[in-house]
Amino acid sequence: MRYAIVSDIHANIRAWEAVRADIRTQGVDVIVCLGDVVGYGPKPAEVLEAVRSVTDHFVLGNHDAAAVGMMDYSIFNDHARQAIEWTITELSSDAKQFLSSVPLAIEAGELLFVHAEIAEPGRFDYIDSVEIAKENFAASKHFATFVGHTHLPKMFELSADGSVQELLDTTCGLDAEKRYIINVGSVGEPRNPDDLSSRYVVYDVEKREIDFRHVEFDIVAYRRDLDATTLDLRPYFLRVYEQVFEGRKAVLSSGGSLVDMQVSHDSAALVDLKQVSTIVQLSNSGTMLASAQPSRTPLYALGTAAILIIASLIFWVTKENPPSPSQNDRPVVSKKNESLSKEEPKKEPEEKERREVIDPKIAISKLPAKQAPPKAMPNPPDPEPIPTEPEKEGIQSDLEPVVKVNEEKAKSTWWRMNKEAAESSLVDNSGQIKLRLVRPGKGTRAIAPDPVPLNQAANDSALILGIWQEEKADGIFSLNTESSYTFEGWFIADKLRRPIFLLGTRTGEGEDNQGWHIDLRPPARGKKEEQMAFFYDSGTQRVQALAEAVKVADKKPHHFAITWNHEFSNDEGEMALFLDGTKVAAASVAHSNIPGEQTNPLRIGSLGNKTPIALDELRFTRKALQPHEFLLKTTIVGATMVKGNSSNRDSWSIPANWERGQVPSPNENVIISEGLTAQVENSPPEPYSGSLILRKNSQLILWGSSNLNTLPKAPGGIIMHENSCLILSTADEVNFGPIELIENASVYGGASTNGQGGIRKFNGAIKGGGKLILNGVNRNQFRLETANTFSGGLMAHSTQNEPFYIVAAADASFGTGDVHLKENSSLIIEANLNDTIANTAALSLEGVGSLRINGGGADPNKLYKLLLQSDETVAGFFIDGVDQGEGLFSGETHPAITGPGKLTVKRPNDN
Repeated sequence: MRYAIVSDIHANIRAWEAVRADIRTQGVDVIVCLGDVVGYGPKPAEVLEAVRSVTDHFVLGNHDAAAVGMMDYSIFNDHARQAIEWTITELSSDAKQFLSSVPLAIEAGELLFVHAEIAEPGRFDYIDSVEIAKENFAASKHFATFVGHTHLPKMFELSADGSVQELLDTTCGLDAEKRYIINVGSVGEPRNPDDLSSRYVVYDVEKREIDFRHVEFDIVAYRRDLDATTLDLRPYFLRVYEQVFEGRKAVLSSGGSLVDMQVSHDSAALVDLKQVSTIVQLSNSGTMLASAQPSRTPLYALGTAAILIIASLIFWVTKENPPSPSQNDRPVVSKKNESLSKEEPKKEPEEKERREVIDPKIAISKLPAKQAPPKAMPNPPDPEPIPTEPEKEGIQSDLEPVVKVNEEKAKSTWWRMNKEAAESSLVDNSGQIKLRLVRPGKGTRAIAPDPVPLNQAANDSALILGIWQEEKADGIFSLNTESSYTFEGWFIADKLRRPIFLLGTRTGEGEDNQGWHIDLRPPARGKKEEQMAFFYDSGTQRVQALAEAVKVADKKPHHFAITWNHEFSNDEGEMALFLDGTKVAAASVAHSNIPGEQTNPLRIGSLGNKTPIALDELRFTRKALQPHEFLLKTTIVGATMVKGNSSNRDSWSIPANWERGQVPSPNENVIISEGLTAQVENSPPEPYSGSLILRKNSQLILWGSSNLNTLPKAPGGIIMHENSCLILSTADEVNFGPIELIENASVYGGASTNGQGGIRKFNGAIKGGGKLILNGVNRNQFRLETANTFSGGLMAHSTQNEPFYIVAAADASFGTGDVHLKENSSLIIEANLNDTIANTAALSLEGVGSLRINGGGADPNKLYKLLLQSDETVAGFFIDGVDQGEGLFSGETHPAITGPGKLTVKRPNDN
C-alpha cells in the first residue's frame, strides 16, 4: 500500500495540478488530504472539486473549518482573515456541506492522519518543537502520524528510551522500533525561502519508506489568478519569488501567511468533535485517541448542516428539468452536471463514514483463458477509421487479490473486447457471463493502455461498431436498492451526428424502456462541446446525470465510468458519471422509484449507432468504486533492462544493458523488457526490496545458488507477463515470494541437466489471471505451499522429457483453474488437505507418470500419475483426453492413482 499525503493546498490550483501530475508517476494507491484545501489562494472552489475528484479521504483543517462557520476566525492574522471572508463567498453550499462533514482525524492501522496536532486535533496547535512533539507522541500509540499546518516538512522521531529528535525531510526508511510524526509540508503555500516548490510525501506501508517530494509549479500563473480576484495579499512564497527572482522590492516579514493564527498551547479546542465525525477507525490495529471523546468546548455552529440540507432540498424541488434523450421521451427529472455548478448543490450522504473509509484493496478482475478462433463469418462493411494511438502506460501492479466471480451473482466481471470477439459472442473473464452476438463488429487497435492498468494484461485490440446482448436478463446488471455497482471502460468516438449508445439495459428499441444506459450526445444548440449522460428510467420516472460540456468526440481514447451507490442516503441512491477519472455529473434516485424486478437485458452497442464508436476493456464491479480504483491506476517505475545478449551469462551485471546505464539498486523494481533475456552467473546482484517484472516473451536465467537473491520476497514479488519465463539452473532449494500471473507464464526447474533434483517451493501467494506452466528436469519437485487465487490453471510438462512431480501442500494450492499433468509429470496431494483443486475445475492426466512408490499398497515397479493422501473433489476428470464422467475414483478404479484418498467428480450444476 502506497499513500500520497498532501496538505495545505490553500486554493492554489497551479500547485495542485503540478502535484497531481507527480502523484500519477508514483504508483500510489490512496491519496489522503490533511486539510486546508481552501484559504489564502484564488481558486477555492476549483481546488476543492479537483481534490475531491481523486480522493474521498480528507481531514479538517483550520481554514476549512473557518470557511464553513465551524470556528471563530477572529484569531486569524489579517491576511488569513481577509482570505477566509472572501473564500466564504466563493464556495457553493455543496462545498460547504462537504467540508462540514469531514473528520478531524483518520487512522488506518498503525497510521494516523490529522491536520495539526494529535493531542487535541480540533485546537490546531503547531507541532514545531521537540518538546511539543514529545507531548503529541504521548497522545497516541500510532507508528507514524502525518500532519501539516506549519507548511514546513520535517520529521520527529521517538526512540524506545523516550528521547525525541527532529529529522530533516529526506527520503528514507523508517525504523520499526521507533515512532514518527511526519510533517508533509504544503502543496500550495511553501514557506521555506530556499525552496519554493510544492511539497508532499509518498509513504510505502510495506517498505516503511517515506519519500518527501518536491514539485515545481507555475508561480507566475498563480499570481495572475490572484490578481484577477479582489484579494489584497501576497503569500510568503510569492514575495520571495518577486524579490529574489524578479528583483522587486519586497518586505520579507514574519507576518502575512507565515503564521495563520495565534493559539495557546493549553487552550480549548476551536472545533468541537461533536461538530464533525469522530476519528475514523480503518482497522482493528489502530488506537482510538482520548480526544475522540466529546471536547470540553461548546458548539459553535450546530444548525449549519441542517440549514444547508433544507436549502438544497428546496432548490432541488424547484429547479428546471432538462430535455430527455430523444424527442419522443417524456419529461426528465434530472440534476445537471452538479459537480461543476455551484448553483445546483448535490445532496451529500448522511452516513459520513462512507466518505472516510480508506479501502486498501483495489478490485482487479480475473483474465479469461484465450478464446478459440471464431467461426468464419462474412466480414461487415469497413467502418470509418478512428486514427488515434493511445498512449501506453508503464509497469503497475500491487500483487493484490483477484476478485472472484460468485456463482450466484457476479461480483466483478470483465469483457476484454479483443478482435477475436468481433464476430462471436463476448465471454467475460470468469466464463459465466456470455453476451450473444447481435451485429458483428470489427477489430481495431487498442484504446485502453497496453498493458492494461491495474493488472498489466497485454492489450492489442479493441472492437468497433458491434452489438452484443445478454440472452436473457438475470438482474445482475440492474439498478436496484440492494447493491451498488460500477461500469467502466474505454472508448473512442468520431464526430457525433446523433446520440451514441454505449451500453445499458434501456435500449429504447422495445416497448419496455425500463432500465439505465450511458450515452454520448452531440453539442446542445448554441454549444460547442458534446454531452454525456447516465440515464435511468424506472417506468414511472426518468432521471439523468447529465454532463453538458465535455469533450468526447475528438478521436482520442477516453475512460468512462458510471457508479450506482444504493446507500447514498437512507432512502436514496446516487448515480454518478465520470470521464477520465473526473466526476462530471450526478443525480439521486429515490428507492421508492426503483421497481423490485427489472427484466431488460444488458446491451453493448446499438443498431442506431451510425458514428464509428470503438469500445475496449469493459469492467463491471458490484460496488461503487472510487476513481483511484478505476482502470486508470498510476504507474510504478523501476530499473529497466533495454538490451541483452542471450549468449552472455552475466548480462544483468552490464550497466549498458540498463536504461539509465546502471544496474538496479537494492530498493528498485526491476523490469526486463519485452523479448529480452537476462542472465546471472558470476556477478550476483544485491538483494532488493522491489518487484521483478518480466514483460512479454522475456526470460531470466539464474545459473547458481548464489544468484537466488535475484528473486524478490515480500513485500516485493514476481510479475509475469505473457510467455515470460524464469529458469532456475541450480540443484539448491529455491523459495519464491508472491507471484502475479498477468497471463500464461513458465517456471523451469532447470535447463538441460542443470537443476535436477532441486526443490522449488512456492510459499508466497500466486495471483492473477494467467496460467502457471511448470517445466521440470530430472527429479525436480515443485511444492505449492500456500493458498492461491490465480485463475488460469496449471500445466506441468517437461521439454527435456525427464520425470518430475508436483506437491500440493495447502488448501487451494492450484487457485481456481484446471490442472493438467502431461507426460513425465505426477501429482502428490498431501494428507489433511481439502480442495487443493477448485471444485469447479477439472483434473487432466496425460501420458506416463513419474512416481515410484513403496508401501501403502502401491506397486514399486509401477509409475503413478496421482498420489492421493487426502480426498479431493473436482468438476471433471480426464485421462489421456477421455472424460471419465462423474463418480468416485481411487487406486481401486484407476491404475494411475494410488494412496488412501478418494477423487470425487461432480459437475458444478449438480452441487
